[in-house]
Amino acid sequence: LSAVASLIAVIQLTQVVSRILKEYFSTAREARKDIDSLFSSITSLELILVEVSQIAKNQHSEDLAASLEHPGGPLQLLKAELEVLRVTLKAPRAPKGSLKILVQSLKWPLKKGEVEKSLGVIERHKSTLNANLGFGILDLQLKDLDILTSIQADIKNAQNDREHQAIIRWLSNSVADPSQEHNAAIEKHVKGTGAWLILSHEVKTWATTGNSFIWFNGGSGSGKTILCSTLIENLKTRCRFRRQSVTAVVYWYFSFANKQTQNVRAFLRSIVRDLCNKVLTIPDVVH
Repeated sequence: LSAVASLIAVIQLTQVVSRILKEYFSTAREARKDIDSLFSSITSLELILVEVSQIAKNQHSEDLAASLEHPGGPLQLLKAELEVLRVTLKAPRAPKGSLKILVQSLKWPLKKGEVEKSLGVIERHKSTLNANLGFGILDLQLKDLDILTSIQADIKNAQNDREHQAIIRWLSNSVADPSQEHNAAIEKHVKGTGAWLILSHEVKTWATTGNSFIWFNGGSGSGKTILCSTLIENLKTRCRFRRQSVTAVVYWYFSFANKQTQNVRAFLRSIVRDLCNKVLTIPDVVH
């Protein structure tokens, strides 16, 4: 629990610093490149910390928790660096009539070398956390290997069943492959694409609430496809971290450029097909 509490504290610190950086971005125009670099680094760090916290909550993740609680570990060093940034960047409150202090509060307080130093510290320890995250996942996979291997073998056997395959082929008939649209959208990603959406309160609530619904509204070319592809990848990651025996992320893209994707019947067949590929027994209603 102490490891999770430490993670939450650092996550909250990243959110505080990110908010301060956004305030500076609108006023310190001469430093926008540095501000943007710090913001991207810190928001991606927050995403990693959130995922690490999910792993650390697992009762079998003692080794990961121990590494997080180490006094000289990456988490504590990141916390120290973020705290320095928070104190340094926090603009002083200007008393009434004090134009000088008001002007100072709007100036970017970090020099180029200081920004590069902070970025170096954050990126270095972020890489270590990423490695710990990978080891944590591997450790959990090894501890659950027997049951997971058994479940996966059962699913594989079901997929190889002739009747199962016949139904999947029938559902796939004349249906476009949604992964083509998805992969095309992923190729357009740059570092930090959609991070603001993943970190938003609306998406966090939607992703953790059962039977929930979320709607993105925007005109043609506004970026809905790119944002949705980011969300899909994030959901895949979330599912990998959960220890339920079977999880599934299914999706469909309606594209103006591809008439095959504009058919509701094809959409329904694709969703049912992908769900059937994740279960041992195809439901009677599909038969």
